Amino acid sequence: MNTSSLAIIALISPVLLAACGGGTSERPTRALDLPVFGGVGSGTPTIDQYLALADAINDLDGAISAGTVTSQIPQSATASYDGLSFATFATGTTAIGNITLNADFINDTIGGSSGEYLIIVDQSLGGGTVNASGTLPIKNGNITGTTFAADMNGTLTTGAGNYVITSNMLGAFADNSGQNLAFGTYSGNVVNPDASIDAISSGAFVATE
Repeated sequence: MNTSSLAIIALISPVLLAACGGGTSERPTRALDLPVFGGVGSGTPTIDQYLALADAINDLDGAISAGTVTSQIPQSATASYDGLSFATFATGTTAIGNITLNADFINDTIGGSSGEYLIIVDQSLGGGTVNASGTLPIKNGNITGTTFAADMNGTLTTGAGNYVITSNMLGAFADNSGQNLAFGTYSGNVVNPDASIDAISSGAFVATE
């Protein structure tokens, strides 16, 4: 694992844990037991799916320390990854959606999309869940070694109106004891239907090949 990859994973791990609601007091030293998701087009994720992924991510630091998760790209020329994207905004509201990433290791590019979002409204704003339509294209992606960066911008729509997302992704490729992963964080903001702007306080994605 090279220095840049270690730096990326060191940055990603605490943000993933924050986005998933914190970590556990113990760090199991086994491979991550990650759920497998269908990616964009597989239907709106459920809260139970999100919680299952959160439980697995809580083990990330221990798995990296034990060497069961290591920085690595696949041996193939291309790879597709499906998983979940999730973000918590400054208001406390959380959005959970599917994500599909397509990596080209020959040309060092990566793209894809994210969509089918479930919005979990913070209790201070009335609580409840809302489905959002729309897709966030992932563009301008570049792969450097075992890390990558890309833009994820677009519009999600609910009954309240349009939410315009602008975000930058930072990620890494890894091997989870034989399972190929692409995971990372994103930062940015959303312009709400009333033109107010909320920051993404913690945003992350985890996908498996």
